This record gives sequence, structure tokens and C-alpha cells, in this order.
Amino acid sequence: MNEQHERPDIRAGLLAGAIGGLAGGAAKALCEAIAPPRPPGREPPPGVLADDVTRAVADKRLTHEQKATAANVMHWAFSILTSAAYGAAVEFWPAARSGFGTAFGEFVWVGFHELTLPALGATPALKDLPISEQANEFVSHAVFGATVEGVRGLVRAAV
Repeated sequence: MNEQHERPDIRAGLLAGAIGGLAGGAAKALCEAIAPPRPPGREPPPGVLADDVTRAVADKRLTHEQKATAANVMHWAFSILTSAAYGAAVEFWPAARSGFGTAFGEFVWVGFHELTLPALGATPALKDLPISEQANEFVSHAVFGATVEGVRGLVRAAV
């Protein structure tokens, strides 16, 4: 799809990206349901982060159910917000669509799953993660990015 707009529209880009993020988040969740990215028993990174913040702020631990809820909220919020930023970026820098959005998905994977989450202690250190887990995240983030781009492009063409 070759997008040409008379001029960039940041609001349209944000909206299209956010809607793409909903679809991308659903695609990523489906990938994780089909092929879980972590071994059974290891908490999802957003749940670990939410528990860490709760302990630091309120000196309390989250229950398993609270961690699961926090992980869901953080998954969807992260997906929508990063994708909205992507949609806005595409308005001014169309090359951001590289690889039909897969470059965006891989940027998210490297920036967060490979660097930020291990640095925050939410996942094991990279050297301790099996290649199968990293490959799973690589593929699911490519699916995420392509889905975001596909939906973003359709929504952007409509607005």
C-alpha cells in the first residue's frame, strides 16, 4: 500500500495507530495463546513490573489474579500507546513503515523485551533466556507490527 497524503495529520496518525494497536495487541495475544512465550509458572513481565511497583509504593504484594489483571492492562495500554506513536511517526516519516510494520514490531521487541525488561528484572538476563523464547518473541512481534501497519493503513485511508 503506497500512502500519499497532501500533508501529515498527526491526529489521524495517532488515531489510526491506536486502532492498529488494538488489532496488533490482539494478534500478539493470539500468538501467545498458540505458542506461549514463557515456560509455565513464570509470570508475564508486566505482572512482575506491577508487583515491583506495588511493593515499592505500597509495601504490598499483588495476588496472582491482580498480577494477571495488571499484565492485561499494561499489555493493551502499551500496545495502543506505542502504536499510536508509530502512527504519528508514519505521518512525518513514511519509512517507519519498513517491512510492512515488521521493523516497528522488532524495534518494540529489542527495545523492551531484549533490553528494558531484563534491565528492570522483569525477565531473566538475556544470557539466561533460551533461544526458543527469544525466537517466539521475535516472531510474535513481527506479527504484531504487521497487524498494526495493516490496520493503521486501512484506518488512515478512511480518515
